[in-house]
Amino acid sequence: EESIRDGGIPFEKSHGKKLFEYMNENHAFDSLFSEAMDTVENLTGTQFLTDFDWSKFTRIIDVGGSSGSISLAILKENPGIRATVFDREQVIQKASEKWQGKYPESVLTRIEYVSGDVFKAIPVTDSNDDIYLFIGVFHSFNDTACCKILGNLKTAMGDKSPYVVIIDTVASDINTDKMIASMDMQMLIGTDGHERTLSEWSNLFDKTGFNIENVMDTRSFAKFIVIRKQ
Repeated sequence: EESIRDGGIPFEKSHGKKLFEYMNENHAFDSLFSEAMDTVENLTGTQFLTDFDWSKFTRIIDVGGSSGSISLAILKENPGIRATVFDREQVIQKASEKWQGKYPESVLTRIEYVSGDVFKAIPVTDSNDDIYLFIGVFHSFNDTACCKILGNLKTAMGDKSPYVVIIDTVASDINTDKMIASMDMQMLIGTDGHERTLSEWSNLFDKTGFNIENVMDTRSFAKFIVIRKQ
């Protein structure tokens, strides 16, 4: 009730900290969250990943990729590429051990794990043949925080112009899908983020020097938003 009245975030009022700060200090909760992120395919499956042609790239830079389950699914089907998974330190510390014996060595040798803070720096691209991947990252943050992430992304690109694919929802302006509406409510409860309409996505990219090249439908409730540096 308090949050409805004053616009505050219920999770912060209940726990005294922002969601990711709380996870950094509570390892059991953090492990539960990471496990949930790695089992998103139970909800969506992984077939939607084949709706995009990954084979033309040499490396995926999976920002906020948790333990790398999505990257591994892509690598398994695309033997010519490798992946860098970037997430918080305590997530990355456990990541590489998690998949031993579950994937062939030919897949595991093509993935590396890098820890860091997305609000400070993002892994640097090697070439225009890299592709940055953000899965369900931006909906957790408000526009100011998203602009900071996109600014760091632009810095990481330097003079290169790799593709960026954002796998996230695109909400309708009216009569929003019930699944997307429920996710929007989840963001309202736990974060200061929200599910964005296409115009809201466009506004975010315009502010930070990116253009939308394509918005692709997939076999899930999310879309592939493909952007390039202006």
